[in-house]
Amino acid sequence: MQTGGFENNHSWQIPISLNDFRILSNNESLLCEIFEKKFDCLSVLESPVQECNSNNSLIIFRKMLIPGLELSVWNDDLTRHAVDVVVNAANEDLLHCGGLAGALVKAGGYEIQRESNLYISHHGKLPVGEIAVTEAYQLPCKYIIHAVGPLWNVAKREECIHLLEVVIKNILNYVTNLPNIKTVAIPAISSGIFAFPLVLCTKTIVETISSYFQDKRPIGNLKEIHLVSNEDPTVYAFQSVSELILKENKLESGAFAKEIETIESKLKNYNYKVPQMTEAKIKSEVRTLSTTINLMGSNLEKITEAEAWIQRILTSQEHHIIENNNIFYLGKKEYDNLSRLQNSRVSISETINAEKAIFEIKGCRDDLIEVVMNIELVLCEVQEERTRKKEDALCSWIGSRTNQQPKSQDGMKENKFLKCIGLETAEIQDRRKQFENCGLRILKVEKIDNRNLETAFQNTKKMMEPRTKGVPLSQMLFQRVPYQFCDVVCRVGFQRMYSMSYEPKLGAGIYFTKNLKCVMHKTKETSVKDKLIYIFEAEVLTGSSCKGHPSNIVAPPLHPGDIDSHDSVVDIVSSPETFVIFNTMQALPKYLWTCAQDYVQPQSTMLSSQHLSNVFSSGIHVYQTQFKGPSPYQALRGFPRGSSVDYPPYHLNK
Repeated sequence: MQTGGFENNHSWQIPISLNDFRILSNNESLLCEIFEKKFDCLSVLESPVQECNSNNSLIIFRKMLIPGLELSVWNDDLTRHAVDVVVNAANEDLLHCGGLAGALVKAGGYEIQRESNLYISHHGKLPVGEIAVTEAYQLPCKYIIHAVGPLWNVAKREECIHLLEVVIKNILNYVTNLPNIKTVAIPAISSGIFAFPLVLCTKTIVETISSYFQDKRPIGNLKEIHLVSNEDPTVYAFQSVSELILKENKLESGAFAKEIETIESKLKNYNYKVPQMTEAKIKSEVRTLSTTINLMGSNLEKITEAEAWIQRILTSQEHHIIENNNIFYLGKKEYDNLSRLQNSRVSISETINAEKAIFEIKGCRDDLIEVVMNIELVLCEVQEERTRKKEDALCSWIGSRTNQQPKSQDGMKENKFLKCIGLETAEIQDRRKQFENCGLRILKVEKIDNRNLETAFQNTKKMMEPRTKGVPLSQMLFQRVPYQFCDVVCRVGFQRMYSMSYEPKLGAGIYFTKNLKCVMHKTKETSVKDKLIYIFEAEVLTGSSCKGHPSNIVAPPLHPGDIDSHDSVVDIVSSPETFVIFNTMQALPKYLWTCAQDYVQPQSTMLSSQHLSNVFSSGIHVYQTQFKGPSPYQALRGFPRGSSVDYPPYHLNK
């Protein structure tokens, strides 16, 4: 693992669909935080200058209103426009009989009309300038804002303009005050059967939006305002007045009025042109201007893991599994936060057993992806908090036994104690052959130099030496660890919950093996979801051993009634292959081997191990396609009574 920031950058592009881009861009800060904390990567979402929102939509104009908030004009069908909130041009009775309102009900389901009727029965007619909000049901948005615009009356021109301004402000007040709204689509309210002059209508809407945010109002989480229509005159009017009103060099009032007259004249005489998106052009735009996630980092295998992680999420179809043993350590605060993520569109359930903890998330795909990312961030934060506490405890333990304060290891999170060594180095040649004989292609070997772990290990070794005469005190053994826990092992040593899932046949301890074939046998039993395999080689103080038993939570006594106990338990006393210790200080990580499986046939959705080897040796940049997500494993037996692993006191399934 390379260190010292991003001086040896790798760049990795992940093509994603336009819909996925929209979902991720609405949660971009959250996504960036997870990539940084979980994978030490920088991430950037990139889109083409022109992007499609649906199969026949086209963005015509875009401009930053203020930092962090964009206004854009779209030629699109509002019933298929993918945003968080769609605004409906409604009447006072919320009877959605025709026009845009009727189209929204037809596409979204009659439940929209039923909920509107319920609102009217409770509150009466909706006054002009006011709004009501319903669920979106089958539409590709979260909510519908039903906004009642004014019926045009030329004798009451100023009053009509004022009422249109009021309804737009009410829409903006709503969308800037809810944390889960980041995009809103607004039509030309009142311009249809309410007969509001089109240019005056679009001009009023754009001017109201512009002045609303120029007054330095808080924007909440709102990122984009879309002005949407699938009618050419309206699209042209929105585009023209937006370009005119939002231009940096403002026109004087006389020149501005003249430009407005020009727009009206072109509309009246059909002397204008709106860009059209033909089927051929759609395919061309999608092909040549694809949306991507760009990842940058100094550690190529971490970028590989990051790409596989996001692809597992994006391939979720209303169902996603998070298997992460940090779930064991969630407390009341975290469970309260997770409970708040649940709503009518998303549910979270958990499964906890002896060897693993699982969250199962179900619901609407857009909301599901956002919830999954929020959960992943919580788990990252819990892992870092626990690791810091273990580092502090390690320092205290060393200080109490050596009468000296160990040096601070604030840099441990960056793995500055890992040093990459050449594959031809003499010290690893024997083990390299073992790995290759087991069908593993070695991509990288790193030597671990953690002085605090070394000090604690040597102190434990010194205490064990007097009572292990005639027995080999230590052995070099192996343990496979999931990617997410590799950094933690390097920082604070081996933990029972950080290794791959094993049925605790020998006791509730930390499992190691001297035979790599045992590791690979376990690997073959699981799915081939992991392109990369991480195996630690450690010096383990096995000392005096006896046969293990599932009920063991500590090493058994040397003899019944003895105070002194064995140092480890094994599978077969005469010729052991599996060793279990119950004290993390008895194992010191020496090397981290990063491998790929040679026996897995490359699939179209995966990079082959040979390809990965070439990538890691040459540092070339990679483009990767879809990656299949994991499935939950078979349930394992429960913890033995008295296990040192505590269940968290709060759970989602109550």
